[in-house]
Amino acid sequence: MSKKTKREYRLPTEAEEEYGCRGVDPFIYLQRWVMGKKSPATKVRIKRDDFLISETPVNLSRPDVTKAYHLPRDENKGFKLDFNVMGVPPQTILSLEMGLQDYSQVTMAIIKVIPQ
Repeated sequence: MSKKTKREYRLPTEAEEEYGCRGVDPFIYLQRWVMGKKSPATKVRIKRDDFLISETPVNLSRPDVTKAYHLPRDENKGFKLDFNVMGVPPQTILSLEMGLQDYSQVTMAIIKVIPQ
């Protein structure tokens, strides 16, 4: 099938099979908007300690936010980040951070991974 579709296919790992059998979705879905006070937001990151796990640009159009808060210059301040927690050790602490244009960063949230 891989040759025919030019996509890689494989059997699920034991951990993936376990999640599938329990009907648990191993993803954290984040879709929000952000604005920096002193400098524009450019990226949103998930980090474990100081190790970068995932990153996405802040560039999605959010006309709903623009309309609700009357901020036309900040229309493209949305982001979407889907993060797979499968294989992340239990009790892991992750941080959700906003990267700003001036290269500073702001911690927006702390996420504790708790298995079900």
